[in-house]
Amino acid sequence: MHKAFYILILLSVSLSSFGQRKDKNMEESLQQEGIDDIEALSSKDFPYIERFHQAVREKMAGNLEESKKLYKVCLEENPNDDAVYFGLGEIARDQKMKTEALRYFQKAAEIDPGNIFYTQEVAYIQYEKADFEDAIPNFKKLTEHEPRNIDWLYGYGQVLVYSKNYKEAIATFNKLQDQVGIIPEIMIMKADLYQELSQDEKAEETLLQLKKEFPQNIEVLKTVIGFYEERGNQEKAIQLIKELVENEPENGVAQFILAQEYIRNENREGFLNALPSIIASP
Repeated sequence: MHKAFYILILLSVSLSSFGQRKDKNMEESLQQEGIDDIEALSSKDFPYIERFHQAVREKMAGNLEESKKLYKVCLEENPNDDAVYFGLGEIARDQKMKTEALRYFQKAAEIDPGNIFYTQEVAYIQYEKADFEDAIPNFKKLTEHEPRNIDWLYGYGQVLVYSKNYKEAIATFNKLQDQVGIIPEIMIMKADLYQELSQDEKAEETLLQLKKEFPQNIEVLKTVIGFYEERGNQEKAIQLIKELVENEPENGVAQFILAQEYIRNENREGFLNALPSIIASP
């Protein structure tokens, strides 16, 4: 079977569901390959192609079981058709049958290891099944294929975290942030990873950088304070907020957090002194 032609048909149906996973350059490449391959088709291929077309049409109509039957008939005629395995994998995925979907996608990738779409589907299904160790080489392959794909970089970082490959996860998140800038959730995650590696100085450096970028973010400020409090350094936590209040007296968030700290430490005098500034702040 001229697989590029069949993959083209499948992609035209399924690409809209990929969301941020969609790779436009790859789609265009497959489309051109499919167009070129159409010209080489001979008449003996037409019955097989029509059956394949019908399987796609049934899937589009929501008749997943009928589509599955037609795909399996195709496999009886050609058991090495990666496009058919891909189609079956899509159906299984839509039916929430992750193990079966993974098996089909892996078979497609085995037949055509150069098709990055197959690798993508295998990686994400493995992620959803919490097969994080197995997903690592597939996400790595994706990021090597397209180093600027932020979705693949994030996915790779996540499976590295869940597999406790903390150093490599930090390096991956750094590559991600080189492209998109500082993201609070990722910076906090990096700080946690540094703590897992017993690198508290790097964790503190990361959190202070985050605070500098997002001085008005209450969750960020609470995270930095929590970092110091967990280490019994409440004075540094309060001093941090005091400095922020002095530098930005209009920062109502900082005023409010400082008041909370005074209450938590039963510092009534400090709270009463801070109260007028809290009331006056916007």
